[in-house]
Amino acid sequence: MSLGSWFGVRVRAHPLLLALIAVYLGLGYGTQVLLVCLALAGHELAHICAARLNSLDVELLELLPCGGMAEIPGLTGADPYEETFVAAAGPASSLTWGGLAWVLTDSGLLAAELGYTFALLNLSIGLFNLLPALPLDGGHIVRAYLSRRLGRGPATTLTARAGRVLGACLGAAGLIALVYGSPWPSLFVLGYFIYTAAGRERAMVLWQGMRRLAEKQGVLITGEALPGSVLVTSERATVGAVLNRLSSRYYSIVVITDAGRSPVALCTEADLLDAMRRGGFDLPIGDCLRSK
Repeated sequence: MSLGSWFGVRVRAHPLLLALIAVYLGLGYGTQVLLVCLALAGHELAHICAARLNSLDVELLELLPCGGMAEIPGLTGADPYEETFVAAAGPASSLTWGGLAWVLTDSGLLAAELGYTFALLNLSIGLFNLLPALPLDGGHIVRAYLSRRLGRGPATTLTARAGRVLGACLGAAGLIALVYGSPWPSLFVLGYFIYTAAGRERAMVLWQGMRRLAEKQGVLITGEALPGSVLVTSERATVGAVLNRLSSRYYSIVVITDAGRSPVALCTEADLLDAMRRGGFDLPIGDCLRSK
C-alpha cells in the first residue's frame, strides 16, 4: 500500500504490517505501536541520510513487519566502503537513540515506562540489525568487507545463506514457544521475511553484477578512466562464476587459461556482457568467447 512521498522518497507499507498494527491497536497497545514506529523511522531515516551524503538516490522505502527496507539503486555498484557507511548508519542511529533515552530516563527527564521501553526498542533494533546475515545491516557490512576479497557474488552467497539460517532459526524458535504455551507470532513473521529476503538477495546477485558492468561501461564511453585489475580463470569456468568474481571498485581484464597452464584469451568486461547475451550464465566462458 502506497503512503505517498516523504522527503522525496516513495513510501510503501506491506499489508501484513498494517494488519499487525490494527491488531495491536485493537488490543490496546497504541503507545507501544507508536514507540515502535518512531524507533523504526529513526533507523530508516539514518540510512536515507547516509545514502544522500554519498550522493546515492533513495527511490523507495518499504515498511515491513520486520522493519524497513530502503531501495537504493546506486548502492548496487557502490564502493564497499560506501555500502558499509550506509548500512552502519541505521544501527548506529538506533544504538545512539537507545543510549540517549536510557540516560534521560535515568536522569528523570523521561517517564520511566515510556523511556525505558523506547530505549530497549532502539537497542534491540540496533543490535539485531548488526547480525551478519542478509538482508540485515550487519549482513550488508560483512558482504562489503568480503566482496573486497572474494568478489560480490561469493560474498552475497555466504551472507544470504546466513540470512536463511537465521530466518529458519527464528521460525523454529516461534514453533518451540508455541509448543510450550507462550506463542510469539512475531517470530514466525520475522523469520519468514528474513528467509525470503535473503533468498531474493542471492537470486539477484548475477543481475546486480550485470548492472554494475553496464554502469562501468557507460563511464568508459564518456571518456573517463577507471582503476583496473586482472582476473585469471580457466576456460571451463562459467560466465556466471566469472561475473561473481568481479569487483565493483575496478574494471577487470580477464585472462583465460587452458586449465591454468597457459593463457588462451583475454577479455574485458564488455566481452563478458556479450558472452552472457550469447551463451547465458551457465556456459563455459571459453566456448562463449570462441563463438564470437
